[in-house]
Amino acid sequence: MNREGQRKILIMASEYLKWKYRDVKHREKRELTKEEKRRNWWAYNKYIVAGAVIAVILGADLIRTMAGFKTEPADIQIACATEKQLPEHAAEALSEAFSAYASDYDGNGKVNVQINLYSMSDDSSTQEQMYYAYASQVTLVSDLETCGSYIFLLDDPETFQRMYEVLSHTDGTLPENGSDWKQSVYAWKDIPALSSMDFSAWGLSQKDFENLYIARRGFWTEKTTANPEQCGLFWDTVTAH
Repeated sequence: MNREGQRKILIMASEYLKWKYRDVKHREKRELTKEEKRRNWWAYNKYIVAGAVIAVILGADLIRTMAGFKTEPADIQIACATEKQLPEHAAEALSEAFSAYASDYDGNGKVNVQINLYSMSDDSSTQEQMYYAYASQVTLVSDLETCGSYIFLLDDPETFQRMYEVLSHTDGTLPENGSDWKQSVYAWKDIPALSSMDFSAWGLSQKDFENLYIARRGFWTEKTTANPEQCGLFWDTVTAH
């Protein structure tokens, strides 16, 4: 077909589309919610972020291998997924505090409670901060896919459960509605073991954590976290009223 014929087809197609959508009304532009902005950004940038995360992880593993460092296996993993950034040394302080309630589940002679920090915030003032936030969420998704973390510390459990639907009820039963969250959390300040933790050695206090909620992972398939029975006992010990 020559160019003139192609031009006529394009004109006809254009006129056809005008006719086809003649009654379509223009929708007024509205302000997107934070969650909608998150999803739109993720739809366009997920592969870039995923590639960056993989590169960072591979690079870190290579450096640790070359330097002779070995990562100690975790007896239990706790994910802190928060909109508000936790203060410096929060991971170390929480690891030490929770270790008092854990045991050597894997039998390696050491008690290791691993704290995984994830940013859920979209309020990034720079592009670098935005990439960091979404890279953090990519790592969180990887954590959820591999069933790494069993305990979750959240400052917005409603949004978290609506997005990921991975939390069980506090008694370990699975919610019929995956987005149910009110029966899946305890407030930090309502749990004696949590509200009595001493973080002064790290320059922190209860005020840094009092707005958090604690939750546990639910498993809908045979795939579970490591040491699930021991993790369940850990949960019962920590959340005892």
